[in-house]
Amino acid sequence: QGGFEALAKTIGQLVKPEPPSGVMAKMKKGLELAKIASFAPKYVKKGACQQVVKTGDEINLFDLPILKCWPHDGDPRKVGYPVDTPVGGGEGRFITLGGIYTIHPDDADKPAGEPRQSRNVGMYRAQLIDKNHTAMHWHMHHDGARHWRAWKKIGKPMPLAIVLGGESVLPYAATAPLPLGISELLFAGFLAGKGIDLVQCKTIDMQVPANAEIVLEGFVSTEAGMVGYDPRTDGEVGPGAVFEGPFGDHTGFYSLPDRYPLFEVTGGDLATRLRTHIPCPKISARCSEILPRFAANPATTRFPRSCCSFRPAISPSLHGFIFRKEKNPANSCVSSWTGISSSTANLSEGYHSFT
Repeated sequence: QGGFEALAKTIGQLVKPEPPSGVMAKMKKGLELAKIASFAPKYVKKGACQQVVKTGDEINLFDLPILKCWPHDGDPRKVGYPVDTPVGGGEGRFITLGGIYTIHPDDADKPAGEPRQSRNVGMYRAQLIDKNHTAMHWHMHHDGARHWRAWKKIGKPMPLAIVLGGESVLPYAATAPLPLGISELLFAGFLAGKGIDLVQCKTIDMQVPANAEIVLEGFVSTEAGMVGYDPRTDGEVGPGAVFEGPFGDHTGFYSLPDRYPLFEVTGGDLATRLRTHIPCPKISARCSEILPRFAANPATTRFPRSCCSFRPAISPSLHGFIFRKEKNPANSCVSSWTGISSSTANLSEGYHSFT
């Protein structure tokens, strides 16, 4: 109740609480803290995300209807690199709305029910490379990259899970600019009004939302070199790494390729529901960047359909789709996040857009 303003006020009170004065105020504050404790994640033994578990050669990331949004995605030769530049692979398809779950090595090997203080849920893009590898693109200041550097320091592969779907609050919690020390899962529980159920991964030391649609478990190579690589002058990309990109970003420009570590999806850890819905955003330029062009020349300005049909309260830069895999992989039912329209998409076309 109260909409976004009430939600913002409540968050502000949690982040910067005022010390209570008087007995009644202290009792009220105690009740508030008790309620906050109920928002913490809860551990369960079974999860809907593990109704179907694929192993070994059964794993094929290309079976997932992951989008290629723009023509130059994944091909560095299209943005000025020589024709012999190695291409990352994956047909320019990127996972862009997956929650990336990582922990610091200091939190490794703890019992399943014990809190992982370092656990981070980020949202980084992952370019498909082959049937069981993706690139893992994160900026150096992100917590996921900080965890990766800690694992690299001790010389061990980094456990990581890509989580698609789950409670609707999870994507926002993963991208929210939370204060240091505030857990994304605790914040998600606060938004949902109850704790997020977590289940133990099948093959790595990680817990993930039990209600997720798909979980990709595996390890990120720590052999990879750092960013700032140029294939024209720096030789081979090196072990455990790939030249990732370019990627048509929400800025309206392609972000240029660079070296990023490889994520290997290991055996026994492509877990899904029996009927799987995959959240897939179509990345496009922000409406705020297009409106000035429209004001200057309304006759020739082309609006992305994301601006026309997506609710700006969530994000004007994403056009959300949900792909439901059916027996015939050539066709999937598509519905917009707004829930106001639906259509049928031919996956060979990459994506289907509508208003």
